[in-house]
Amino acid sequence: FGSRARLKQIGFVAHAGRWKMKLQSALHILFLLVVRCSGTDDILAMLQSSLRVKTSSNSSSETDTVQSAPDVATVSSLENLVLNRVKDGTLKGDVKLTASVNASIKKMFTSIIAATGSNQKLMRASVRAFKKCKTNMWANYRRALPLEKKHFMIARVYPKCITAENALRLELQRVKKTYRTAFNIFKNNKRLMKAKGKGCGNVCTNHKATENYHEQLQRLYDFYGKCKKKLIPISKRLESAKKLVKKESVKSAITKAKYWAMRRKCMTMAYMQNIRKCQSVARLQISCRGYGSCWNAARRNYYRNKKGVMREESNMKIEWRGLKRIQCYLQVIDDKPKKDAKGKTMSNTAVLNSCIRMKRPNTRHLNIHYGRIPKKPRCPTDRMCPCSVFYVNTVYKV
Repeated sequence: FGSRARLKQIGFVAHAGRWKMKLQSALHILFLLVVRCSGTDDILAMLQSSLRVKTSSNSSSETDTVQSAPDVATVSSLENLVLNRVKDGTLKGDVKLTASVNASIKKMFTSIIAATGSNQKLMRASVRAFKKCKTNMWANYRRALPLEKKHFMIARVYPKCITAENALRLELQRVKKTYRTAFNIFKNNKRLMKAKGKGCGNVCTNHKATENYHEQLQRLYDFYGKCKKKLIPISKRLESAKKLVKKESVKSAITKAKYWAMRRKCMTMAYMQNIRKCQSVARLQISCRGYGSCWNAARRNYYRNKKGVMREESNMKIEWRGLKRIQCYLQVIDDKPKKDAKGKTMSNTAVLNSCIRMKRPNTRHLNIHYGRIPKKPRCPTDRMCPCSVFYVNTVYKV
């Protein structure tokens, strides 16, 4: 923005500063010519109309006053004034004044050429401003490339992470199902053991009337022998089921930890790739908005400078032609013999008439090449904004 403000300031003031010193001497010489040609009132009027004052404000709110070249009306008035005095013969034979005025006119030619070069540089700078906007846009695009690269690297691995997470989820479901089955077998065998164990309770009843001690021991041995044969298979199944439950419990805990670790990893990867994509898209959007405002400012500045430079180009061409005619009129004053194209000496009247009827002087060297506004390139936006349908179907599709 500072460079654009500086460019605008240069638009109408920079070339005038270059004229200031070069035109001071020329204006003083023309002042001598006016002194010889008119009275005091005419001198003051010519001096007031010969100076144009330009005022411009820069960014620091300081005011600069720059003295510029005489305008078209002033040159035309000087031309008419010289022509009338030449016709009257007032300045005839004044060789010293003729030399002074010619020297001052040459300085004015030099200052006009310098101002033309300054205006040409101004227009080239106005066209280069568009390139600077484009350069800034691509600079922001280059800053977005590392973010896009990080997103691409994560997005390339993310489907593998989702595949591994899905595989672990299926494994966790299988292990949980196996654990529940083993736990149910364990509970059923435990209940069966308890139910069957109730039938093998205390049967040590004293039957002294019907059996002796030996018969009682034989009865208890037979009873508990049958219970043992009935409960041992259930006990073995219960022990086996208990070991399976313990094993599946450990396996389920490990599988669950693996699944949630992989899930957290995938969620972190999704978060990181979304963040990098958001940063990349945001940088590109900011770049496009800044590029649009920069382009519009450069275009306004270009047309503003072009309008002012075209006006000054036209005025300087008119001034150049007027100064050329004044130079021609001054040939009558120095009384030096002038020859035509055939080599014959021309009279002062003939020289004066040839000056009046002279062709328009060539001002092609004062032409300004304004250049062209380059075609506005398309801003590289990214339509894969996170959470959009296109982004979700592209990134999260496994």
